[in-house]
Amino acid sequence: MARQDILQLNTARKTTLPLVTKGDIETGTIYFRSDRENIVRRMDDGARLEAMHVIRQRYDSARGQTEKMRDLMADWDLQYKSVFANDGDEVEDERIFLPKTRESVNTVRAFLISIVSKMNPIVTMQPMLQEVGTVWAAQEEWKRAKLAEAMVQFYFSDVWKVIDDVLPRWLTHFLKYSMAIFKVSYYETDYDPDLLLDVIDRAFLYIDPNVNRIEQSRWIIEEYYIPKTEVMERVDRGDWFIKEDRRSFVEGATAHNMMDVNLQRYFGENFDQGTTVQEDEMVQCFDYWQYPRDGLGDFYATIIGGIDGELVRYGRNPFPFKGNNYVATSFNPDDRQIGRASCRER
Repeated sequence: MARQDILQLNTARKTTLPLVTKGDIETGTIYFRSDRENIVRRMDDGARLEAMHVIRQRYDSARGQTEKMRDLMADWDLQYKSVFANDGDEVEDERIFLPKTRESVNTVRAFLISIVSKMNPIVTMQPMLQEVGTVWAAQEEWKRAKLAEAMVQFYFSDVWKVIDDVLPRWLTHFLKYSMAIFKVSYYETDYDPDLLLDVIDRAFLYIDPNVNRIEQSRWIIEEYYIPKTEVMERVDRGDWFIKEDRRSFVEGATAHNMMDVNLQRYFGENFDQGTTVQEDEMVQCFDYWQYPRDGLGDFYATIIGGIDGELVRYGRNPFPFKGNNYVATSFNPDDRQIGRASCRER
């Protein structure tokens, strides 16, 4: 085939966007115009239902594990406040309570933050001068190293605010729950594309149950809540797509039917669910991340209004990094000896 014919064929494929059917989802034979394309707008009803069915099956496979972790973390929250889990029950309790109190956690956290805050810059980069043959080349290597050091310091201090925000939240999770999870993603607005570093609550992650470490996951589902105004903003901006006849779904897709304990865990104990302002009502959302490993391709989907709600985003991972964007660190309290005793999970 001549080069001109190939160019014409590629142009035709880009201009004519075929309808995505249920069979395409099952076989994986889907044409994407680009990594950023949201193919929901050209999916028929069967394709959308099939895609949501796959996500729902994987959500159900990880749901039991997440709920157990959520209950365990709720007990650790009570321990953090020096409260028994069954204080409301009229049962005589003869246990000896050894609290991991807020004071002890904050003491260790403040000590670690004070050490890191004295590191300026946090990351130091040095050139490998043994591989440099001339003085001019050595100077160039020093410039590259110090430029990279300045860029890293800019992200840690000005963009991510590691010492003021990210590190304290990460340490709180690590000391309270014996685990902490970073999420690295490519955050983009209309005016500022950049990397985003955030701390994610394990209680809202549904992780592939067939792996031992989160870094080995083939897929991860993250649950979160945003107000209706932000939902419509993402739709108007083109990040999400909802058919005109389904716009009314957003009006009723509120988190009122969610358990108060989940909402209070996400927003804090002072969260007031009974708002009368329609724009302030929260919508439950699920992000489905699939990673290119074990035969799977990279994928990113979003469902709003609950796990059985509306599919608003489906396509390839639009971010430059296609791998796992969650990094977890944990320790086993049974292995941390303190004097003659040990910290044990309840």
